[in-house]
Formats: sequence, C-alpha cells, structure tokens
Amino acid sequence: MNIADIPDAIREVEDGNLTFAGFYALCLDLLRFHSVEDVLAQLPGAMADEFLVGLRRDFDNDTTAEGFVWFDSGEGDQPEKEKILQVIREWLQRRA
Repeated sequence: MNIADIPDAIREVEDGNLTFAGFYALCLDLLRFHSVEDVLAQLPGAMADEFLVGLRRDFDNDTTAEGFVWFDSGEGDQPEKEKILQVIREWLQRRA
C-alpha cells in the first residue's frame, strides 16, 4: 500500500472488508517512507484518534524491534521494523 491508497483502505474498513487491526498494520508499514504526521493527515478524525491510541499503547515503551513480530508487510515479518519503530518513537518523544 502507498499513502495514496489510504482512502481506498478506509472504505474497505468501513465496508467491513478490512479490520482496523489490518488497516493499522498497513499504516505502520507506510512509516518506512512517510512521517507519522503525513499518515495522520490522511485519516478521518475517529480513525486518526484510534491510530494515535495504538501508537501510544504499542510503542511508548522500551520493547526492542525484535519484540514486534506482528509487523507485516504482506510478506511476513517486517524487515524495516527498526526504522518504523524509530520514526514512531521520535514522534512520540516530540509530542511528550
């Protein structure tokens, strides 16, 4: 998925064809190439709020990248999860 696909993915969630957990994982994968702000800007209010709650719940801790086995790029364990984790934690730190 690329950032331009977010509106289609939102429709898939709204239509019940994609769970929010699946959507969340797709958005996390986008953080390899985009900032948290760029992804959030594409999300409607309630989804943005839910995404933010997930980021704080899942990443505002000391868990190492190896601990995040649920990252999925569609091909198994996300190979760039350390980069994604760094992007998220730097963003959370700026927001603290």
